Amino acid sequence: MRLFVQKYRNYFYSTLFIIFAFLLILPFTSRITVIEGDAYFTKEEVALYIYEYRDLPINFLSKSESDLLYPTYLDAISDGYNIGGDTF
Repeated sequence: MRLFVQKYRNYFYSTLFIIFAFLLILPFTSRITVIEGDAYFTKEEVALYIYEYRDLPINFLSKSESDLLYPTYLDAISDGYNIGGDTF
C-alpha cells in the first residue's frame, strides 16, 4: 500500500490542482455581459439587459411598433424581431 501511495502521489496532487484551478477559474469565465444597443436572445441575457439599462434590447418591438412598421407579426418575426414588451 505504501508503495502505491508513493508511486501515484504526484498524479493525485496534479489532478487535485487541476480540479481546484478549474473551480476557481470557472466563475470568471461564465459571467454574462451585455452591451447597450446589441441584440440578445437568451432569457439570461435579456433579463440582465433589462436590469442594467431599464429597456428592452433592440431586437424587441412592442405590438404597436410592430403594427406601424410591418403589415403582420410574422413579417416582423422573419426580420429577426421579438414582439412583446407588454406590462402585466
